[in-house]
Amino acid sequence: MLVLFSCSPRGSEIPLLNSGVQFSNDINRGVSFENPEGESFNLRYIPVRVQNDTTISITIDLYFPKGYLSGFEDEGFRVIPLERQWAVNGVDITKAMIAELWPTVLQPTMSLTLDPGEEALFGLGAVYPKPAVSRGLLPKTLGFETQTDTSGCLLLRGADGVASNLSLRLKTGDQCLVIPCGSLRAGN
Repeated sequence: MLVLFSCSPRGSEIPLLNSGVQFSNDINRGVSFENPEGESFNLRYIPVRVQNDTTISITIDLYFPKGYLSGFEDEGFRVIPLERQWAVNGVDITKAMIAELWPTVLQPTMSLTLDPGEEALFGLGAVYPKPAVSRGLLPKTLGFETQTDTSGCLLLRGADGVASNLSLRLKTGDQCLVIPCGSLRAGN
């Protein structure tokens, strides 16, 4: 079985009708919030749309285990998946959405199953202290690992023994980072 994957930044989508899985990454958004202990944080995130144009169901597992940002965790950086409500255009951030953030920071995983022809919308966010220790962290694009532009980027290693075929490109200061962040597989 051959499945083709594509990712593109907003505005440069290439239609792949009935030929695979398409990732579309939207522009950065942001909000500040406090955790239950009253500490202030920034959240910068991108909406991500995934379209399953295959004839089989697919499952996307996103995970960001401790240690995945080796060398950057001392700055308080964390990457998290966000539910659909964060990615909807024109959404007003509510107190309830903010209240649900911290548990996601502590357990940063998400699993989605898409049937043939189905689309998913979710967010990928970067959380860091406010004020930032020295710089912020911006998610840029989620895509299939073999198609992620890694030129000029620092490639960070994933958790040992955890398979990953998806990667997330991030920007911090004048540096680009690419981290493994999960898997896309056939079935559910």
